[in-house]
Amino acid sequence: MAVLQDLKYMKKILTLVLILWSIGLNAQNKSDSLLSIWNNTELDDTTRLNALYTLSDQVFRELRLDSALSYAQIHYAFATNQGLIKQMGESANLQARINWNHRNYGEANRFFHKYIELLEYSDDKQKISATLNLLGILHGQMGDPVNGLMYYQESLLISEEIGDEETASSTQSNIGELFKEQGDYLKALEYYFQALKTKEKIKDQAGRNNLISLGTVYLNIGEVYSLQGSYDTATMYFDQCRKYYEESNDKNGLGNVERYTGIMYFNQGDYKRALVYYRNSLAIHSKSFYKRHMATDLVHIGIAHLKLRQYQDATFECERALKLAEELENISLKRSCVSCLYDGNKALGKSAKALLYLEQFHLYDDSLKSKELSISLQQMEFQKQVLHDSLAQVEEARLLEISHLIQIKQKEQTRNIGFSVAILIFIFSGFLYNRLHYLRKSKAIIEKEKDRSDTLLLNILPEEVAQELKDKGKANARSFEMVSIVFTDFIEFTQFSAKLSPEELVREIHECFEAFDAICDQFQIEKIKTIGDAYMAAGGIPMPITDAAKKTVLAALAMQDFVQKRKAAMDLKGLPSFEMRVGIHSGPVVAGIVGAKKFQYDLWGDAVNTASRVESHGEVGKVNISQVTYSLLKNDLDFSFESRGTIEVKGKGEMEMWFVKLQK
Repeated sequence: MAVLQDLKYMKKILTLVLILWSIGLNAQNKSDSLLSIWNNTELDDTTRLNALYTLSDQVFRELRLDSALSYAQIHYAFATNQGLIKQMGESANLQARINWNHRNYGEANRFFHKYIELLEYSDDKQKISATLNLLGILHGQMGDPVNGLMYYQESLLISEEIGDEETASSTQSNIGELFKEQGDYLKALEYYFQALKTKEKIKDQAGRNNLISLGTVYLNIGEVYSLQGSYDTATMYFDQCRKYYEESNDKNGLGNVERYTGIMYFNQGDYKRALVYYRNSLAIHSKSFYKRHMATDLVHIGIAHLKLRQYQDATFECERALKLAEELENISLKRSCVSCLYDGNKALGKSAKALLYLEQFHLYDDSLKSKELSISLQQMEFQKQVLHDSLAQVEEARLLEISHLIQIKQKEQTRNIGFSVAILIFIFSGFLYNRLHYLRKSKAIIEKEKDRSDTLLLNILPEEVAQELKDKGKANARSFEMVSIVFTDFIEFTQFSAKLSPEELVREIHECFEAFDAICDQFQIEKIKTIGDAYMAAGGIPMPITDAAKKTVLAALAMQDFVQKRKAAMDLKGLPSFEMRVGIHSGPVVAGIVGAKKFQYDLWGDAVNTASRVESHGEVGKVNISQVTYSLLKNDLDFSFESRGTIEVKGKGEMEMWFVKLQK
């Protein structure tokens, strides 16, 4: 088996070498021609510069980075000497991309900024927006997510201003990716859905590239739902993603969706099914000879074999993965490979070999631990900066609104004075009557509008926060030591949505969420937001209360009771209906207002993500709570608890969970 696979591998390499040799001959001829144009001083400067730029770009695509950079530097120096702004910009952009590929991130950053400066001469906002988006990606790779988010937001602001939906959707997707990497899955989904909405608008206007990017957004959304344990919803998005990749013939994308589907089944413990998808992914990526994807697929295959106790196959696949990982000099991949090889060889009784791989694992693990610590610190700083920026935007918007109202009031006063003088000239008595009538009418209108504004504000913000905003003109973010957070999620949403029209589906969700809103009011807990078919609320905010955990659990039980009764009634009519999981966790959060155009009261903190994980590990018809929430309520005689033992939770390790219900 191994010999046959090695022969196939060598055949692919030989074919690739022959193809590259043929391409190389043609490329060399083209390079010589372009170089001769540049060296011909009788030609005009623009023609010569265009030839040199094309040569540099061609060499860059051939990954001859040093030569490409040398040509680009000559191009930039000549264009600068001649004062040719457009050509200087082209060269700055090219040098930025070459340095980026060379991992010279500082130089890449410098030349992207130089490119933006030159673009400002022509006020090319589309290219400025696209470059800011690239700067966001670059700073993400530099381990600087705070500045990365800043560049993304600048890019998004410009692209929305000029109606560049393609760049806007790309930036929204990148912001979602950034939040996903920081472990904030709720924020990630918000931006992915924004990107999806924007991309759907231009789906029929663009070609293959847009179909690929649309498929990628569906893939990202599916991955986040899979990480949260919402596997039915994840499958729906993976299937839609697969359609777009097939339509655009994107082999690399098809391989990725196969792998992520395999990971989803692996996380559910279905290792045989996961193995099928991993092998599908490897077969696709092997055709494009993409080493990183191949190594990743191979190590996933090896780990799946480990779970199935197929240790010989596991070590074979992980050895293949390790060879590729060493070529790539990828420490994270190498650590995964040697961990697999340690477990496999240990199970096969090859102690000496297992010990060798264990030593290598510790070596790679130590190298990565400092990096992981740095990432954790970056995540904390990132969340702090996001909150600060959001509140700053709210304050700026508030000051602009106050300034606008003052201007309106001044204009109204000027108009009223003129009107009053005119009336006094014509008939003083008539003025008195009309003025009195006007004041009464104005007061009634103002009172009506004030009541309307207050009602709208209370629909958006908690009453205490809304009052603080009206009294002080701002509402400060607050830390809460103990808040109980509840998440709900409808099960088998994909199958359910297929049975109803979009209008019927929205109406069904609305009726459920309307009932949940009433339950929140009944038990004095605060609704935070809805994301798709998920509902989030919290007890103990915006004002701390001693029985927040109890009221939150009572509200969750009432929501579950409503859904079950509704299902029973719908079943009698032969109509489809929702079933639901509910999860609750208690812990510290930061709460405040975010948004520059639309106010939103939101929560931040690890407790929010933990509550989402508790929900995803719950069961239909039950309310699942964490150990923290249980410890707050274990002595309450109104409840009975069922221990679920320790459950492995992705990203959190082992967690104790409990089912809770009312004591009969």
